[in-house]
Amino acid sequence: MAVGTSIMENAADFVEYVSRSTFRIGALAAVQVAVFVFVQVFLATAVYRPAVERDPSTMILAIPDARYGYGTQDLFELYMWMGPAVRRWYIYFELVDLFVFIPTYAPFLTLLLLLVHRRLGRHEPLIIYLPFVAAIFDAFENAAHIYTAHTFESLESVQKETWILAAHVGSISNIFKWGAIGAVFVLLCWNFGKTTIHAGLDNTDPSKKSD
Repeated sequence: MAVGTSIMENAADFVEYVSRSTFRIGALAAVQVAVFVFVQVFLATAVYRPAVERDPSTMILAIPDARYGYGTQDLFELYMWMGPAVRRWYIYFELVDLFVFIPTYAPFLTLLLLLVHRRLGRHEPLIIYLPFVAAIFDAFENAAHIYTAHTFESLESVQKETWILAAHVGSISNIFKWGAIGAVFVLLCWNFGKTTIHAGLDNTDPSKKSD
């Protein structure tokens, strides 16, 4: 518990530190874009392309990370389509997602929420740390995908109970992850809309205009 609290405190301090400098804000945004592009290129070249080359007759199957909810049968079909070699690269992709992408997008989205709330002149509520909730579920999901991809038995039509349990953990975590991310973007749009309205009212208020 103490370790988790320390991590959150350090993350909050980092976001606060970045928010005090326009240069640092731009740098974090640039890093986020670069990491996102890298992850997508890695996925396309190391996972999707070899999977399609291995089985060109089958339509491209979306990885579970990009879906909202999935079942054990979906994972089974995906891993069969991938084959052993591509599944290994998919595990590498999940590790990159876990240790590179998640630690980037969580503070970046938190920073965006922080900046929007500041424009409204409010104290920062705990809700701005919602991206870290998404990151926690994302990490659970990735761990489940790594386990299920590593222990997948391609010659067995029915997987072991631990595999099925891990698949369910991944599916549930996936739903909570996307729910939290969706809530983040709703908050961003809602509060950004408020700042736009407030700015418009200030511009039309004669008492706030100089003579």
